[in-house]
Amino acid sequence: MKENFTNSSVVKTNSFHKGMVKDNADIYMSEGLWLNAINAINNAHYGETGSIGNEPSNQFCTSAPYTIIGFAHLSQTRWVIFSTNNTASEIGIFDESTCSYSLVVNDPCLGFKQTHLISAVVKGNYDCTDSVYFADNLNPDRVLNLNRVPYKVIGDANPDQDCYEPIYSEELDCDALRLHPLVTQPCVTVKKAQGAGQLNNGSYMACVAYSENGVRLTDYSIPSAPQALWDHSGTGGSLDIILKNLDPNFEEYELVVIAVVNQQTIAKKIGYYSTRQSKVTLDLFLQSLVTVDLAQIPLRSVVYEKSEKMFEVNNYLIRTGVTTQPYFNYQPLANQIKASWVAAEYPTDYYWGGGNKVGYMRDEVYAFFIRWVYKTGARSASFHIPGRQSRLSDLTTVTGPDVITASQNKAWQVYDTSTMYNVISSDITDDGGVIIRKGDMGYWESTERYPDDKETVWGTLCGKPIRHHKMPSNETIHIHNQGGTKINVLGVEFYNIAHPVDENGHPLVDIVGYEILRGSREGNRSVVAKGMFNNMLEYNLAGNSSKKGLIQNYPYNDLRPDNFLTDDYSVLDTGAANSSVIESASKLSQYKRDMFSFHSPETNFVKPYLSGNHIKLYTEERGTVVGRFEYPHMHPKHVL
Repeated sequence: MKENFTNSSVVKTNSFHKGMVKDNADIYMSEGLWLNAINAINNAHYGETGSIGNEPSNQFCTSAPYTIIGFAHLSQTRWVIFSTNNTASEIGIFDESTCSYSLVVNDPCLGFKQTHLISAVVKGNYDCTDSVYFADNLNPDRVLNLNRVPYKVIGDANPDQDCYEPIYSEELDCDALRLHPLVTQPCVTVKKAQGAGQLNNGSYMACVAYSENGVRLTDYSIPSAPQALWDHSGTGGSLDIILKNLDPNFEEYELVVIAVVNQQTIAKKIGYYSTRQSKVTLDLFLQSLVTVDLAQIPLRSVVYEKSEKMFEVNNYLIRTGVTTQPYFNYQPLANQIKASWVAAEYPTDYYWGGGNKVGYMRDEVYAFFIRWVYKTGARSASFHIPGRQSRLSDLTTVTGPDVITASQNKAWQVYDTSTMYNVISSDITDDGGVIIRKGDMGYWESTERYPDDKETVWGTLCGKPIRHHKMPSNETIHIHNQGGTKINVLGVEFYNIAHPVDENGHPLVDIVGYEILRGSREGNRSVVAKGMFNNMLEYNLAGNSSKKGLIQNYPYNDLRPDNFLTDDYSVLDTGAANSSVIESASKLSQYKRDMFSFHSPETNFVKPYLSGNHIKLYTEERGTVVGRFEYPHMHPKHVL
């Protein structure tokens, strides 16, 4: 039997064709139509359409002083408000619960504009303060601690020089708000300390990075010049690390020392120090110290100055549409930079006493570059500094025995074409060196050429042979003076350095300095090794009268009979204790005139591939040597 079911459900239709209709008489008004609906809406406050209700109204709460261009939620009913009238700029806090607005800071240096809306994110700090991060794609991205507004320091309230109590003005320090802070570049110097220590023989360098609560905030500075330590015992030295130009806007810095001991290089984190401490003495280099990756030392972070927007995603701050420092073409101005060699005179015991000014190799070719430093610590691209232009005398053809390769017969390929002139007044270096000579570099050009399709970059160098800088040889400026009481250390100076400009010719205001970079000689040596030649002493081989043995002469080619060496094997075999027998033994006095040994630091330590095809002799050195023999400590004497 079929059952009958009754549908008892109520169907309600929401239609957008219903609502207020004034064209019909009220007797024709069906459900959902209204003849009048003053201050009414046809949807409920929870979103249902078709229901009639009162239109919600706004009640005036409070106002910001200028046009609001951005906001960020702070906490519960509190909001951070950004406002401006294109001249004055203000940051304040609006509280919904009390309908109140409070000022945080008002300063024109904020540079807000109504055409650039602000996106912002608030973050709670570990010390119960709040910081707001904001970006407008006009000014640098910034961060402001709402509880600690940074004002400019105008003095020190504490007369005690050992204690610092800053006096603040009422002017906002806008540079302190930058998300990428402005960084004063520190200058680090390492010197041999007067006192004793436990540092091993080797070379040491130091660099620093600014930090906060043990967290590194900036890149490492350029490492200092290497400082050598040496003692007969192998240990016993100490170092004084001098730090200048430290940024007072940072509270601490991280000190890293790089040690090169037994041809092994390692970097250790020494510790964290106040930026008011400008000297650190190091007398112990513990292996237990934290090791710093050497690859991190030269790295330079990319600084993103501005962002289009900022967002918070899973407790991460996301910056979109970031902008770096604009690229500028400095090469046309770099082409105008001039370089000269400089000779500084030092006492002969300069390096023995801890001197660390290492000169350039004479007669060698070097490549130099310049890069500019922004006030944020960022670096520009590196720009090539060309060698000097050729003179007519550099390009003359040379003939005679000095020409080794027929295809290389120009004067600059055969001779030293550097020049020298006396200095009017002798300048003194920071470690007592006296500038005695200056001059122009020797001319040198490569077989490779500058690009020929970028005249806007290379200018008159376009398509020409690449030029580098050739140092003077010993013929121009020798390594020591005539009497041998002074040494001449070779350096280089640059001048005619112009400040970078933008495409309109205006100086770039964010540039605060420059660095001169030197290309590595590894794989690009024109001088493979430089040192001294020794002749060879000749002696008879035991049991073989047809062959002669050769040993390197000492000390430095002494041609007199050697009272300490003999090839009289009867004396050696019997071990005669009679001094008269030993004195009467023959002395080695024969030496070879066509066979020599070569002694240099490169061949002893670096061991380069000896690919050179000719030898250049600079001078014949003469002098007196005082020496003695010593038994090596714990020498085994015999090897099985």
